[in-house]
Amino acid sequence: MNPVRTTIALLLFGALFYHDILAGQGQSPLSLQQLEQGIDHFIAGQSQPADLPFDISGYSYHWRVDPGGGRIVVVMSCNLNGYLLLFSHDGLLVSTVATGEIASIQVCDLDQDGVGEVILDEVKGRGTGLLMREFHLYRLSRTGVEDLWHGTSFSRMFHDEGADKSYSSYERGSLRYSPGGSDGPRAHLVHRVSSDDGKGRRKVREVSLELRGGKVVVVASSP
Repeated sequence: MNPVRTTIALLLFGALFYHDILAGQGQSPLSLQQLEQGIDHFIAGQSQPADLPFDISGYSYHWRVDPGGGRIVVVMSCNLNGYLLLFSHDGLLVSTVATGEIASIQVCDLDQDGVGEVILDEVKGRGTGLLMREFHLYRLSRTGVEDLWHGTSFSRMFHDEGADKSYSSYERGSLRYSPGGSDGPRAHLVHRVSSDDGKGRRKVREVSLELRGGKVVVVASSP
């Protein structure tokens, strides 16, 4: 037999063989129905569903929102972590973003394109005498999720300087969405943070944020 033809035949056979292996190993995207079934099974007392590509062993609760543009978003809060899941119009998983444990969710349309941005209030640090939470603003596309901005939601820190010298410092943030109008200001967010250093000194700072050219920019601030 011609050795060249034999080599070519073996290469073709090998390529087809490995293609079949890879095809068998490949997994189709998670569907929204599979996710909801997996959550239901977990709540019913069963273990981590084998067909979910992420850990929900600390599951607490979840939200399902329609931000527009044919997309579906599921936000899941677990103990010490969370997930933002973006699904296509046909209910297939497009993108998974790992987050902190989620305390709340808002939806706004900062760039007025008909597809809302998602704001999550996430726990970023927690321990004895310490709690830190941040707002995160996520922008959705047809293929993924982008974390555009983050700012203080809440922080508490315990300071121990010896007997009778212990105190706690705080920061408390709020995030307000203004949709704007045709004759008024553009759609924007107002991020307000009040702080108390635990020693009698307090202050408040506030910024207005707009989404321009795919980036969050500060358009006003005080003081």
